[in-house]
Amino acid sequence: MAYLVLFPHAHPREKLASLFWGDVSDEQARLSLRVALSTIRKELDDHLLLADRETIQLNPDCPIWLDAREFQKTVQDDPEPAVELYGGDLLPDLYDDWVTVERERLRSIYIDAMLRLVQQARSESKYQRAIELARQVLLTDRANEKAYQHLIFGYLATGNRTAALKQYEECQRASRDEMEVEPSQETTALYLRAQTEATNAKSPEALFTNLPTRLPSFVGRVDEIAQVKHALATTRMLTLVGAGGCGKTRLAIQVATELAAAERFKHGVWVGRSCGIERPSTCDANRCAGVQRERITRDAADCAAHQLFARERIIDYPGQLRAFAWRVCAIDRHVIERVSQVAGDGDEPRTAEHQRRNCLARPVIGTP
Repeated sequence: MAYLVLFPHAHPREKLASLFWGDVSDEQARLSLRVALSTIRKELDDHLLLADRETIQLNPDCPIWLDAREFQKTVQDDPEPAVELYGGDLLPDLYDDWVTVERERLRSIYIDAMLRLVQQARSESKYQRAIELARQVLLTDRANEKAYQHLIFGYLATGNRTAALKQYEECQRASRDEMEVEPSQETTALYLRAQTEATNAKSPEALFTNLPTRLPSFVGRVDEIAQVKHALATTRMLTLVGAGGCGKTRLAIQVATELAAAERFKHGVWVGRSCGIERPSTCDANRCAGVQRERITRDAADCAAHQLFARERIIDYPGQLRAFAWRVCAIDRHVIERVSQVAGDGDEPRTAEHQRRNCLARPVIGTP
């Protein structure tokens, strides 16, 4: 009955008799088929099957819902709900040849759909979700090397290098046990990269900086990182500008963290938080520049400009980290202009327009 439900088209009687009773004579096989059909009609429904002298099939008018059939209908276009229909191996207690073939076919479709979902989660930077999905694949196929590759990458992306290295060891053990082979060159290369990063990486807590250490993983934006680093090597002030939420803060922190790890500045890399005001007013100089211990009442922009001009620092203005620079960095125009005034203080008077040009001539990087 399970075969007829899974394959509801018409089947020749000889084919069914040979498939299910192939170890007996043809006459005995045909007799066994007739007995089986009679039993089905008595136990289930007389109208469930359509049979004549030549063929047998499931009645297409009978309303039968089958999870395996729905799974196959939806898995290509919409894999996420489809995989929920897969409840495990098909008919796990049966060992007939036809069951084994169909079981492996459905399992392969399920694994392929799951791996597509893992790749989709990776492309959306949902690394924890990708890890969870990859682990589900391994519950079905213990030696699936693609799942291990996704796990190694996912753990690296989330900063858990120890777990990434462990996944390779598990992949190696599963490959040997199940297939008597070693992991592929691609998987080994991924492992070696994880091993190198684990060896060369410095603990965030050991860096000479007050940068935040518990942040989401940072992936991509290689060109922007290189551009910022290059600009920092050639200028005293750098400003990152862009629409709110485009990632200026995260980019600044990432560059600062990498420079701190490389010990680019002998005095470290530091965050100087402002008091978060939108226009010039009095504030605590400690919060403007993060350097003085005594409280000083000064114009906020003037305070920030004077305190930051002579220091290597990231400034958070206002309220959140906004940009990164060597020596000084700001995002609000009135602070930038005041820094320009400080930079131009001297014997020769500067006009406001001259000061503005002097400031804005410094490199500005826009983030998309």
